[in-house]
This record gives sequence, structure tokens and C-alpha cells, in this order.
Amino acid sequence: MANGVSAVAYDRARLFPIALILLLAAVASLVQTEYLTAAVFGTFGLVFVVLYPEWGIGFLLMFLMIQYRNQYFWATALIPSGEGLLSPNNVLGILLLLIMTYQLYRDNDWSFLRHSEVRLVIALTGLFVISAMLHPIDYGKLVKLGLDPPNQDPVRAMVSRSLFVVFFAFFLRAPRQIRLLVILYVGLSLLTALSASISAYQGQGWEGGAGARVTETYRAGGAAVITRTAGNPNRLAMISTLLIVLIWEYAQTERGRRWMLIAGITIMGLIVTVFQTASRGGLIGLVATGGLLLVRRRAEARTAVYAVIIALLAAGLISQIVPEEALERLGNIPGLTSSTTPTGGSSGTGSVERREYTLGIALELAERDPLLGIGPGNWEMERFLIDPARSTAVPHNSYMLAAVEGGIFTLTVYLLLFYVSIRHLGELERNPAAMERAHAEGLDWLIGGTRVCLISFLLFSLFSDLWETINYYWLVGVAAAVTQRYAGLLRRAQPA
Repeated sequence: MANGVSAVAYDRARLFPIALILLLAAVASLVQTEYLTAAVFGTFGLVFVVLYPEWGIGFLLMFLMIQYRNQYFWATALIPSGEGLLSPNNVLGILLLLIMTYQLYRDNDWSFLRHSEVRLVIALTGLFVISAMLHPIDYGKLVKLGLDPPNQDPVRAMVSRSLFVVFFAFFLRAPRQIRLLVILYVGLSLLTALSASISAYQGQGWEGGAGARVTETYRAGGAAVITRTAGNPNRLAMISTLLIVLIWEYAQTERGRRWMLIAGITIMGLIVTVFQTASRGGLIGLVATGGLLLVRRRAEARTAVYAVIIALLAAGLISQIVPEEALERLGNIPGLTSSTTPTGGSSGTGSVERREYTLGIALELAERDPLLGIGPGNWEMERFLIDPARSTAVPHNSYMLAAVEGGIFTLTVYLLLFYVSIRHLGELERNPAAMERAHAEGLDWLIGGTRVCLISFLLFSLFSDLWETINYYWLVGVAAAVTQRYAGLLRRAQPA
């Protein structure tokens, strides 16, 4: 045991926070008896997190995924939202931070900071905070202009994502712990994607997350039902594509082949979901990501046969399920196709022109403070003030949004985080010893799958504002955890 702490002393120290929690719960229940139930359940929950921090990180992941608008609508009614600093994810984050601080004091093990992903995430958050200090959100001005303030403080949201990556790298060391977070992410995302697809097929959606069910018709200009169900069609297409990668990679392993039939059916459903979003950027990302997967498995004829069968069956489902308006929109990608509307113009030209117009405004805003940006959360108000159309629409480009709100320094660190994570995962894939150990521990498929997901996320970021979503930081957390686990084998393979 580090620092000469005996096993008995360690066990006693581990019981101390549990005893303190029990004492506080008892006091709370005596002060006001109606709090007894909450105190009891809260106590058991806190004790569980203290004993098994990986589950605490899993709950934090769930809270952060649900927190984004109504993306995970089906679970919002089950989770108490809390108020201000007492939201569930903040309380859980503070508890995990206390546990981490105690373990650092006990073991003096700072090895998690040696990895570039963690340091870059911390640097990215630091730049974000500096930009916010220089250019804070003027809530009074927002109200005067009739604009809605952000759903949550952008800086607090970024800090929570940064802490999530730090917790991931610090607590998740064993393969079963890493697999737990993968299962939770895939499960939550899968339920969202498939339920959104079913709702769109039935012409129904959810308004405001836990609100009343409404009926909408599918329109060519976008997926009305998908928008109500998942908040953003482009993001839903991205989530579905990431799931396809992870499920496909697992199905290619010896353990996953027994689930090939279920995996194939699930992948077909996710492909249909991408088409139902009517997102042309989503379609481009899906096709490009599918190409990456096939190139990775190009030496396996069986893999190609499976891919062709799934693609043909998915095409049949798409022709029967996806509305004609959505297919017409997807079939008209400006620059690649030449179909026109009845009025004589390209049906995709209007969308492209609006994006070009928005990017022009973004460049104008970026020139105000090219180094540190105009401040997180200030895009909508600043665009509203200079746009004659009084629009607040985002630029639909993660890189441009990062440059505008955070400046060139923030954008550079953001891109460097992609590069470092993808490079480290590639080094693991090319290292036989690392992959042999990862195969024995059941994580070999996750290394390649996460790498493809990050490359796919790079592409999707060209068409949507994704850089602050928890999906990206989950991928970075996985990359940091698996790289940390097999870093010793990589160092051993390097020449002296």
C-alpha cells in the first residue's frame, strides 16, 4: 500500500466517509421527518458511489447526456432536475471530486495527469474560462433584446465535461470498469436513437423532453418529429453513426459473433434512423464512416458479405419506412447532384446559401477577438445584433463556433485533442503486445472502434455544432482510459 498505509488502516479510512454520510442523514431525518425517505435513499446512493466510483461516473454520464435539451427525452421524467448548484450531476461531481482528493492524498498517485488527453482537456477548459471572464454573458441585455438566455451556464457545462474526462482517467483502470461506461453510453444512445426512429415512423414526438406527446407531419426541410424527439437531427444522425461503429466492431470479435444477427438488425435500424433525420451532413458522415469500417476489415471477405447483406436489407427498409420528402432531400446534395425544384432551382441551394451566409457572419465575429473569442454563450446575441435578418441560428460548424466563442487558441487545443487521441489509439492498434493484452481483456474492439468514432466525429463536426456535447468528451475519456491501461506496453516497445 502506498505511503506505508496498511490494509486495515485503508479499510477503516474507507469507512469514515460512509459513517459521516450516515450521521448527516440521521440528523437530516430528525430535523424534518418528511426527509427520512430521501435521506435513506440518498445515503444508500452515496455509500454505493463511495464504494464503487465507476458507478458514480456512470450516473454522471447519464445526467450529462440527459441534460442536453430533450436529446434523451424518455428519461427526463425519471431524474430530478434540481436547482442551481444542487442539480444531481453537480452533487455527484462534488462527491467524486472529494473521493478523488482523498485517494490522491492517500496514494500520492498523479499518473493520470501524465496523459496528453487529460492535460489538453484541462487546458481547453482553462482557455474557455479565460474567454468567459473577458467576455461574460450580459443577461440583462439578452432580456432587453427579447432573447432567451442559455439553458445552462456554458462555463459550468464545460467544467463538468472536463471533470468527467478527469474522473474517467482517474477512476476507470480495470477493463470491467471501462466496459461499464461503454455499456451505459451505448444503452442510453441506442434507446434514444431507436425510440426517435419509432416516434418519427408513427408521426409522434415529445415536446420539451417530458412534455405532452404531439403529432407532426414529416417535412422536406427537416425532421419535425426527430427534432422534437432528439433536439437536433444532425446530432441524432451522429449518435446513430457512432453506435453503428461500436456495435459493428464488437460484432467482429470472437465474443461478438454470437450476437451477429441482433447486431445486424440493430445496425439496420440505426441506418434507417439516419435517413429519417433527412440530414445530408448525416448521410455524408454515415457513408464516409461505413467506408472507414470496410477499409479496416478489407482482408476479411466474410465482413464484406455481412456489410453487403445489411446494406441491402437496410435499403429495403428505407424504401418502405422513410418518407419520400426526406429521400428527395437526401438525394439532392449540392455539388454532388443536380436535381432541381419545380421552380427551377436546386432544392439544396437554399440550405447551402444560408450556411454560407452564417459562416460569413461567423468570420466577422471571429475577427473581433481572434485570440480568445467573443466569449462562450455569446454567439446568439452577437449574431442577432449584426445580422439584418435578426437570426440567432448557430453556424452548424463546430470548428467555426469554437473559433468564434473561444478564439484561435481554443480551436487549436480542440483540434490537438483530436489528433493526440487518434494517434494514441493508432499506436495501440499497431502494437501487437498491447492488442494481445487488450484482446485477452475484451477491449481490443473498443480501441479500433473509438478511433473510427473520433474520425467520424471530426467529419460530423463540419456540419453541426457538436464540440460541447458530452458525446465527444465520452470518446476522449475512453481514449484516455485505454491508452493509460496499455501505455506501459507502448513504452516497452520503443527502442532505448
